[in-house]
Amino acid sequence: GGGGARRAPAGMDITGKKKSTGMLEAVMREDRLAPVAATRAPVPGALGEEAAPVAPVVNHPVMLAVEERVRCTLTRDCALQAMEIKGTLTLTVNEESASKCRVLMRVADTLGFNFQTHPKVNKALFSQSQQLALKEADKGFPPARPLSVLRWSLTPSDEALVPIKVNCWPEEEGRGNMLVTIEFTLERTGMELHNVRIVVPLGTTAPPSVSSVDGSYRHDASQGALVWEQPLVDDGNPSGSLEFNVATSDEDAFFPIEVHFTSPSLYCGAQPQAVQATDTGAPLQFGLTSTVVSDEYRIGSA
Repeated sequence: GGGGARRAPAGMDITGKKKSTGMLEAVMREDRLAPVAATRAPVPGALGEEAAPVAPVVNHPVMLAVEERVRCTLTRDCALQAMEIKGTLTLTVNEESASKCRVLMRVADTLGFNFQTHPKVNKALFSQSQQLALKEADKGFPPARPLSVLRWSLTPSDEALVPIKVNCWPEEEGRGNMLVTIEFTLERTGMELHNVRIVVPLGTTAPPSVSSVDGSYRHDASQGALVWEQPLVDDGNPSGSLEFNVATSDEDAFFPIEVHFTSPSLYCGAQPQAVQATDTGAPLQFGLTSTVVSDEYRIGSA
């Protein structure tokens, strides 16, 4: 089969630093906390670099989490069949003194999301001034209970919003063998996809023979699948390919392909800017995490 220039595996460009620390730093950067909170006491008996870093547990009076889940169904030819983006802002009050609070948002929505506030949240106030507060201002948010205060959703038909496409070409080689070439392409420029897993069913528990791969792969015999992994897909690593042979003569066996990823690149610019005490307007310390997660992301569903 074809030679041609071989690219270095995409994983090679990644520095030796574990991805999780990068994600943690990103979260810390997002966190509205004094730098002192990021320091931690040395672990007794730690062997220098050998010791795994312990993530500092910082519990702010108010914790906010922005999460967007992306569902996507593409045809085998990578045409968009259906897509849905669902976002949630979850508020957790950790200290009773902070329960009477309001969240000042900045919503820069260019895509036309549909927003919905929690029934107990003052909808008119959010529409007028992008503030999230309870209708009954004298009441507080329930302490130690995560509450979805705002949701947003969109069912786009614009192909440019699809994060990643996977093209799979099975070709019969005869003797009950298939040659399969798969390529992924980052479609949404500027988006960063972390821990990308492309799961290709094989229709057999027999191991595939991989002739070339960008990134890394593993054979999941129990699922009868090939799992192709990329630590990071972004503008610097926007595409890659994988070629393998496997003992099967059914080209339908390789579908549907599932894609899993996380991303810091939110679709909707709905970001908390500040948290204030409702009665005094005094600023309250808060922590913020933001993430996009794939949810039922499939290529070539029946």
